[in-house]
Amino acid sequence: MFGKFFNINRIVWYLTLSDVLTWGVYMIINGFIGIYIARKITQDAEIVLGIGVAIFYFAKGTLQIPIGLVTDRIKHNFD
Repeated sequence: MFGKFFNINRIVWYLTLSDVLTWGVYMIINGFIGIYIARKITQDAEIVLGIGVAIFYFAKGTLQIPIGLVTDRIKHNFD
C-alpha cells in the first residue's frame, strides 16, 4: 500500500495511521463540542470555554507526573 511506496515499516505505518484517525476524529469532535456549547450558552461563551480549558489543563498538568510515577513503579506494567 502507501507504506511500500515510501519504504516505511508496516508496523510504523499502521501505528501512524491509527494515531491520525483517532486523534484527528478527536480534534474534529472538539470543534463541534465548542460550537454546541457556544450556541447553548449565549452570553460570554468564550469565558466559560476558557475556564473549562484552564481547569482541564491545570488538572492534567498537576496529575500527569504523579500518575506516571505511580504507573512506573508497578512491576507488571510494561511500556
